[in-house]
Amino acid sequence: MRNVWRLILIPVALLTLGLFANADAFLFDPGRLDSDYYVPKVDQFVIIFDASRSMGDYYHEFRKVHVAHSLFTSMIMTIPREEYSGGLIIFGRERCLGGRSIVEAHPVSIYDADAFNAAISKVSCAGGRTPLADATRAALNLLPNQESPTSIIIISDGQDLGSAETKLAQKIRKKFGESMNIYTIQIGENSHGQKVLQDMAGATADGFYLNAVELTPAAMMEEFVIGVLLYEDDDGDGVANSWDECPNTPSEAVVDVTGCSADAEGGGQGR
Repeated sequence: MRNVWRLILIPVALLTLGLFANADAFLFDPGRLDSDYYVPKVDQFVIIFDASRSMGDYYHEFRKVHVAHSLFTSMIMTIPREEYSGGLIIFGRERCLGGRSIVEAHPVSIYDADAFNAAISKVSCAGGRTPLADATRAALNLLPNQESPTSIIIISDGQDLGSAETKLAQKIRKKFGESMNIYTIQIGENSHGQKVLQDMAGATADGFYLNAVELTPAAMMEEFVIGVLLYEDDDGDGVANSWDECPNTPSEAVVDVTGCSADAEGGGQGR
């Protein structure tokens, strides 16, 4: 029987982190992705979370850091358990992050949603400067293998940024080619921040930018997670649709790298 990873975002759980004044703040509905029907497109990913001064400003009656936290929680609950590793970098004011402006809150290791949610609790407030370029370098240093397919996800309002971030993204593209991509999610509507975050994502081969409000429906959160981390595998044989030469093999069939079962030759199973 196929096991569906079902995780439900419960507003009350957010209160245990001590970060939210209102648990209904900009609620993002998590998606439900069955890991049996997807395969990883990356070996590793790192989320960079902005807890700098401007993230303490209000956006639609809620502090932006609260909106970012709600989005983060929904994303983590949508990401299915697969054979990839994940890490978390947080940047902001030293006193908000245990004495450091950039914190490796979670090392790149086998993805575990509970560990990620525990790690984000390190954010006690928003403040300080916005060293996104330095945080991105820290994310690169966090990777066990920089040559492996990698996604870098940035959650930020984009404020107080300059050309350093875009230049770094361009260097990443030049050094790593299509194997490393940047995906940016903007909290708020600052036009300068939007431009920088769009430029960072656009500098990489397949990266893209979204505003957080686009990810409030569960279906959109699912699309985002699939676009960043997964390939679809409709027949559940472990071979992505793009490379599956036998798209209708039963899920229990043993298949080769083309997605065909051993008896598929000559019109057998899966052809």
